[in-house]
Amino acid sequence: MALTSGELGAELQWLLEFAGTDLVIEAILHHLAGQEMGHDVLLLRGAKSPSVSAGQRRLLFLGEDVGHWVYCEKDDGEWNSYKLMHQKPGTHQFCQSFAQIYMLANIIPSKEFGGTTAFELLKSLKEGPENYGSNVAVVARYWSSVLRELGKSKELEKWLLKELRSINESLREHNKGCRRKTQEYNLIAEQDEDITLDLILNTKLAFVARHATEIAESVR
Repeated sequence: MALTSGELGAELQWLLEFAGTDLVIEAILHHLAGQEMGHDVLLLRGAKSPSVSAGQRRLLFLGEDVGHWVYCEKDDGEWNSYKLMHQKPGTHQFCQSFAQIYMLANIIPSKEFGGTTAFELLKSLKEGPENYGSNVAVVARYWSSVLRELGKSKELEKWLLKELRSINESLREHNKGCRRKTQEYNLIAEQDEDITLDLILNTKLAFVARHATEIAESVR
Protein backbone atom coordinates (compact mmCIF):
# COMPACT_ATOMS: atom_id res chain seq x y z
CA MET A 1 0.00 0.00 0.00
CA ALA A 2 1.41 3.38 -1.03
CA LEU A 3 2.24 5.85 1.70
CA THR A 4 0.45 9.21 1.75
CA SER A 5 2.31 12.49 1.39
CA GLY A 6 1.64 13.14 5.08
CA GLU A 7 3.13 9.80 6.10
CA LEU A 8 6.20 10.37 3.96
CA GLY A 9 6.65 13.90 5.28
CA ALA A 10 6.34 12.70 8.88
CA GLU A 11 9.09 10.14 8.26
CA LEU A 12 11.42 12.66 6.57
CA GLN A 13 11.29 15.48 9.10
CA TRP A 14 14.30 14.29 11.10
CA LEU A 15 16.50 14.37 7.98
CA LEU A 16 15.28 17.78 6.84
CA GLU A 17 16.17 19.21 10.25
CA PHE A 18 19.50 17.41 10.47
CA ALA A 19 20.59 18.28 6.92
CA GLY A 20 19.89 21.99 7.43
CA THR A 21 21.57 22.32 10.83
CA ASP A 22 24.41 24.85 10.77
CA LEU A 23 26.66 22.75 13.01
CA VAL A 24 26.22 19.72 10.77
CA ILE A 25 27.05 21.74 7.65
CA GLU A 26 30.08 23.25 9.38
CA ALA A 27 31.25 19.78 10.44
CA ILE A 28 31.02 18.62 6.82
CA LEU A 29 33.03 21.63 5.66
CA HIS A 30 35.66 21.24 8.38
CA HIS A 31 36.16 17.48 8.23
CA LEU A 32 35.57 16.77 4.55
CA ALA A 33 36.84 19.94 2.89
CA GLY A 34 39.49 20.72 5.50
CA GLN A 35 39.78 23.65 7.86
CA GLU A 36 41.30 26.11 5.38
CA MET A 37 38.91 25.32 2.53
CA GLY A 38 35.96 25.10 4.92
CA HIS A 39 36.63 28.63 6.13
CA ASP A 40 36.55 29.77 2.50
CA VAL A 41 32.80 29.09 2.30
CA LEU A 42 30.35 31.56 3.82
CA LEU A 43 27.27 29.99 5.41
CA LEU A 44 24.49 32.55 5.56
CA ARG A 45 20.81 32.38 6.53
CA GLY A 46 18.19 34.97 5.74
CA ALA A 47 19.86 36.07 2.49
CA LYS A 48 17.71 38.31 0.32
CA SER A 49 19.25 37.20 -2.98
CA PRO A 50 22.08 35.00 -4.32
CA SER A 51 24.12 38.15 -5.02
CA VAL A 52 24.79 38.78 -1.32
CA SER A 53 28.53 38.61 -0.51
CA ALA A 54 29.36 38.38 -4.21
CA GLY A 55 32.87 37.19 -5.04
CA GLN A 56 32.94 34.63 -2.21
CA ARG A 57 31.95 30.97 -2.14
CA ARG A 58 28.70 30.89 -0.22
CA LEU A 59 26.00 28.50 0.89
CA LEU A 60 22.86 30.59 1.23
CA PHE A 61 19.44 30.11 2.74
CA LEU A 62 17.15 32.46 0.86
CA GLY A 63 14.30 33.36 3.20
CA GLU A 64 13.56 33.29 6.89
CA ASP A 65 11.66 30.37 8.49
CA VAL A 66 10.73 28.96 5.08
CA GLY A 67 13.02 29.35 2.11
CA HIS A 68 15.43 27.73 -0.32
CA TRP A 69 19.12 26.75 -0.19
CA VAL A 70 21.49 27.60 -3.05
CA TYR A 71 25.26 27.48 -3.54
CA CYS A 72 27.23 30.22 -5.31
CA GLU A 73 30.81 29.99 -6.59
CA LYS A 74 33.42 32.71 -6.26
CA ASP A 75 32.65 33.91 -9.79
CA ASP A 76 29.01 34.09 -8.67
CA GLY A 77 27.90 31.07 -10.68
CA GLU A 78 24.67 29.98 -9.01
CA TRP A 79 23.75 26.36 -8.30
CA ASN A 80 20.03 26.21 -7.62
CA SER A 81 18.18 22.87 -7.55
CA TYR A 82 14.99 24.52 -8.86
CA LYS A 83 16.70 26.15 -11.82
CA LEU A 84 18.77 23.04 -12.54
CA MET A 85 15.55 20.98 -12.43
CA HIS A 86 16.98 18.56 -9.90
CA GLN A 87 13.99 19.19 -7.64
CA LYS A 88 10.35 20.04 -8.20
CA PRO A 89 10.09 23.86 -8.04
CA GLY A 90 8.32 25.17 -4.96
CA THR A 91 8.86 22.03 -2.87
CA HIS A 92 10.77 22.14 0.41
CA GLN A 93 12.46 18.76 0.41
CA PHE A 94 16.21 18.43 -0.01
CA CYS A 95 17.43 21.74 -1.42
CA GLN A 96 19.90 21.94 1.50
CA SER A 97 21.36 18.57 0.48
CA PHE A 98 21.56 19.44 -3.22
CA ALA A 99 23.29 22.72 -2.32
CA GLN A 100 25.84 20.82 -0.22
CA ILE A 101 26.56 18.42 -3.09
CA TYR A 102 27.10 21.40 -5.42
CA MET A 103 29.36 23.02 -2.83
CA LEU A 104 31.55 19.96 -2.30
CA ALA A 105 31.73 19.30 -6.04
CA ASN A 106 33.06 22.83 -6.45
CA ILE A 107 35.66 22.78 -3.66
CA ILE A 108 36.70 19.09 -3.31
CA PRO A 109 35.36 17.36 -6.46
CA SER A 110 37.60 14.29 -6.42
CA LYS A 111 38.13 13.72 -2.69
CA GLU A 112 36.64 10.38 -1.68
CA PHE A 113 34.36 10.15 1.33
CA GLY A 114 32.19 7.23 2.33
CA GLY A 115 32.90 5.36 -0.90
CA THR A 116 32.07 8.14 -3.35
CA THR A 117 33.10 11.67 -4.39
CA ALA A 118 31.11 14.88 -4.71
CA PHE A 119 31.77 14.87 -8.45
CA GLU A 120 30.28 11.38 -8.77
CA LEU A 121 27.22 12.48 -6.80
CA LEU A 122 26.86 15.58 -8.95
CA LYS A 123 27.07 13.52 -12.14
CA SER A 124 24.32 11.26 -10.77
CA LEU A 125 21.89 14.18 -10.52
CA LYS A 126 19.77 14.48 -13.66
CA GLU A 127 17.50 17.30 -14.77
CA GLY A 128 13.79 17.02 -15.42
CA PRO A 129 10.65 15.80 -13.65
CA GLU A 130 11.27 12.21 -14.72
CA ASN A 131 14.45 12.25 -12.64
CA TYR A 132 13.22 13.89 -9.44
CA GLY A 133 12.88 10.48 -7.76
CA SER A 134 16.35 9.28 -8.68
CA ASN A 135 17.73 12.60 -7.43
CA VAL A 136 16.16 11.99 -4.01
CA ALA A 137 17.95 8.63 -4.03
CA VAL A 138 21.21 10.51 -4.65
CA VAL A 139 20.48 12.60 -1.55
CA ALA A 140 20.13 9.39 0.50
CA ARG A 141 23.44 8.21 -0.94
CA TYR A 142 25.06 11.54 -0.09
CA TRP A 143 24.05 11.39 3.55
CA SER A 144 25.02 7.74 3.85
CA SER A 145 28.47 8.62 2.51
CA VAL A 146 28.85 11.65 4.79
CA LEU A 147 27.85 9.71 7.90
CA ARG A 148 30.07 6.75 7.05
CA GLU A 149 33.01 9.08 6.62
CA LEU A 150 32.43 11.20 9.71
CA GLY A 151 31.59 8.08 11.69
CA LYS A 152 35.12 6.76 11.23
CA SER A 153 36.03 9.06 14.11
CA LYS A 154 34.64 7.86 17.45
CA GLU A 155 34.56 11.45 18.67
CA LEU A 156 32.58 12.59 15.63
CA GLU A 157 30.26 9.60 15.86
CA LYS A 158 29.48 10.52 19.46
CA TRP A 159 28.79 14.11 18.41
CA LEU A 160 26.56 13.06 15.49
CA LEU A 161 24.50 10.83 17.76
CA LYS A 162 24.12 13.69 20.22
CA GLU A 163 22.79 15.91 17.40
CA LEU A 164 20.40 13.20 16.19
CA ARG A 165 19.12 12.54 19.70
CA SER A 166 18.56 16.27 20.18
CA ILE A 167 16.47 16.33 16.99
CA ASN A 168 14.55 13.29 18.22
CA GLU A 169 13.71 15.15 21.42
CA SER A 170 12.56 18.21 19.45
CA LEU A 171 10.27 15.97 17.37
CA ARG A 172 8.89 14.46 20.57
CA GLU A 173 8.17 17.91 21.97
CA HIS A 174 6.49 18.94 18.71
CA ASN A 175 4.23 15.91 18.86
CA LYS A 176 3.13 16.73 22.40
CA GLY A 177 1.61 19.96 21.13
CA CYS A 178 -0.27 18.38 18.22
CA ARG A 179 -4.03 18.13 18.39
CA ARG A 180 -4.25 15.58 15.57
CA LYS A 181 -2.17 12.50 14.87
CA THR A 182 -1.72 13.63 11.27
CA GLN A 183 0.25 16.67 12.52
CA GLU A 184 2.85 14.54 14.27
CA TYR A 185 6.32 13.64 13.00
CA ASN A 186 7.81 10.18 13.23
CA LEU A 187 10.56 9.86 15.81
CA ILE A 188 13.94 8.55 14.75
CA ALA A 189 13.48 6.00 17.53
CA GLU A 190 11.14 5.74 20.52
CA GLN A 191 14.09 5.79 22.90
CA ASP A 192 16.93 8.24 22.28
CA GLU A 193 19.54 5.68 23.31
CA ASP A 194 18.37 3.38 20.50
CA ILE A 195 19.61 5.87 17.89
CA THR A 196 22.80 4.56 16.27
CA LEU A 197 24.55 5.26 13.00
CA ASP A 198 23.61 1.74 11.94
CA LEU A 199 19.94 2.59 12.45
CA ILE A 200 20.31 5.80 10.44
CA LEU A 201 22.20 4.15 7.58
CA ASN A 202 20.34 0.87 7.26
CA THR A 203 16.82 1.87 8.25
CA LYS A 204 16.15 5.61 8.05
CA LEU A 205 18.20 6.49 4.95
CA ALA A 206 17.29 3.16 3.36
CA PHE A 207 13.65 4.28 3.68
CA VAL A 208 14.45 7.49 1.78
CA ALA A 209 16.16 5.56 -1.01
CA ARG A 210 13.36 2.99 -1.22
CA HIS A 211 10.59 5.61 -1.40
CA ALA A 212 12.54 8.21 -3.41
CA THR A 213 10.04 8.44 -6.28
CA GLU A 214 7.04 8.77 -3.96
CA ILE A 215 8.84 11.43 -1.94
CA ALA A 216 9.70 13.45 -5.04
CA GLU A 217 6.14 13.26 -6.34
CA SER A 218 4.14 13.99 -3.21
CA VAL A 219 6.15 15.63 -0.41
CA ARG A 220 6.11 19.42 -0.50
